[in-house]
Amino acid sequence: FDILYVGDTSVIHQTLKERQELLGKVVRPVKGRLEILLPNGSDESLNAHRKPGEPCWSIVARHLNDVERFFKETIENRDEGIVLKDLGSKWEPGDRSGKWLKVKPDYVRAGSDLDVLIIGGYYGSGRRGGEVSQFLLGLAERPSPNTYPRRFVSFCRVGTGLSDEELDELVMKLKPYFRKYEYPKKS
Repeated sequence: FDILYVGDTSVIHQTLKERQELLGKVVRPVKGRLEILLPNGSDESLNAHRKPGEPCWSIVARHLNDVERFFKETIENRDEGIVLKDLGSKWEPGDRSGKWLKVKPDYVRAGSDLDVLIIGGYYGSGRRGGEVSQFLLGLAERPSPNTYPRRFVSFCRVGTGLSDEELDELVMKLKPYFRKYEYPKKS
């Protein structure tokens, strides 16, 4: 479905559309062993040769209805979900720009908004070593009428989905509220 190198030459600087065209030129399918999963609209498309009733692996969507129909078909086939990709995007390691988006049934059923509070943080490792890079999120217990919540219950830990700049900005805003937890010493 994608190609990053041709021999020793990196092609990540090319757009996804260009890389898909290149994939069709340099990789030869072997029936039953190696299939090229290019979107419909390409002469080398797996979808162009699929039989009725066979799953569709990749499409070029032109309208929201195309995406909704493809997502529904994917779920009916008991697949995990779909990935929406901008054909003009270049491949960038760790990219969180939103040019590639994963959509799963759990994401759709949950709705689009959830009010949470950051109630904790965790130090990262590697290039984020010594810095808070993950957060513990909490949900408010239902307050009494005409009062504010007094208690929050932790429910998940998150550490992805933000660009480095967004993470740095969030940490700077939260830093005045940080309190380092010291584990009790064992006697």
